[in-house]
Amino acid sequence: MSAPGNLVTRNAVSALSLAALFLCGPATAGGSAPPDRGSDPTAVSQAIPAQGEQRRFSFSPDPFDQCKYFMITETSTDWVWMKVEDGFDQYIFTNSLGLMDNLDAHRAVGGSIDLRLARGHLSCAPALRYRQWFTRDQSVDLSVGYVSNHESDLFSYSPRLAGPIVNARFNLTNYLYVQGGLCRFEGPWYLNNYLIPSGARFRTYGGIGLGGVPGVSLWGVEAVGLVLLALAFSGMS
Repeated sequence: MSAPGNLVTRNAVSALSLAALFLCGPATAGGSAPPDRGSDPTAVSQAIPAQGEQRRFSFSPDPFDQCKYFMITETSTDWVWMKVEDGFDQYIFTNSLGLMDNLDAHRAVGGSIDLRLARGHLSCAPALRYRQWFTRDQSVDLSVGYVSNHESDLFSYSPRLAGPIVNARFNLTNYLYVQGGLCRFEGPWYLNNYLIPSGARFRTYGGIGLGGVPGVSLWGVEAVGLVLLALAFSGMS
């Protein structure tokens, strides 16, 4: 081949080599191509903070994915299956304060102090509790408590709660529940002006209650009612 032809060929090869270096330079000159973050799921997860992190403590009855411990703040009214002369004696009014530990997504255990007013007697009973979660809002509670028979009296000569109390509850939501159970009364029984010998009797009961913030709100209503009742009695004396 002639000299001019060789010169043209060499110039063409040099031009192609420069073009190849220019096109492939980012992948070869630096050693490797930059990573594609769009194809790396770990990079995306690190860039976005975790959502719905579990809290250590909650004042409302929340499940495991929301909190580890939660408060018990409840108010309930129950109707007792028994014969009474005063319709007010047919009911048990209960306020409960306690703490529960979410063991996992399905179970929680804890305890409470239950303040009850029944047949004119005020009692304070400790209770052990177990909760089985079904959904984030619905669950079943089982509790066992014990009422000492040395409690304060508002009225004399009437049966009082004493001994074990067993309760089963279905939580329709985290704030509303229905319940039923078995309780024990003991003491003198007066019915139609006749004295029934002292003894212990078990009775069934059922009712409805509120928990969480609604339960605490009812505590406030009760406190205002007691103050007004005390003022009314003081005005009569």
